[in-house]
Amino acid sequence: MLHIIKNKAGLEAASVFLSSQDELILIEEASYLTKLCSESITERSFVLLEDLLARGINKEQVASCEVVDFSGFVRLTERHDSSLTWE
Repeated sequence: MLHIIKNKAGLEAASVFLSSQDELILIEEASYLTKLCSESITERSFVLLEDLLARGINKEQVASCEVVDFSGFVRLTERHDSSLTWE
């Protein structure tokens, strides 16, 4: 499953349900939470490049999440049978 995380409350709520096979992507306000990627249960964490740039965060500052653009986001959704958005 792909978990789409929009903010800190969403990440906290999703963390209860994450399995090691799941992936998550941080978007919108959750872009500020990239340091928490390494603390998540899932091994595959992503952050949306466009949301980083909109918030003045340089992608080189992000070490714990893989940075993807909109096309990468679409590929993530295609890779999963289901997704869930957490706000």
